[in-house]
Amino acid sequence: MSRPQLTAEIPALALRRAQAAAAVGVSLEVLDREVRPFVPAKRLGGVTAYPTAALERFLAEATCIADDLSERRAS
Repeated sequence: MSRPQLTAEIPALALRRAQAAAAVGVSLEVLDREVRPFVPAKRLGGVTAYPTAALERFLAEATCIADDLSERRAS
């Protein structure tokens, strides 16, 4: 008799670069240029991981990414 398999979605706590770009809805180039300077990344082994909470915080604080970047660069 085998045990039933439990399948549960495990929420991602961090995303790789391509996943982070897709989650934010931008290209890799835009992620690198417009988002990454303001979102802390963590190196885990050979992988760079972007915490989902930091991505969410960045998006919540930015009314418009272009406006947000202009303000941050000016200060």
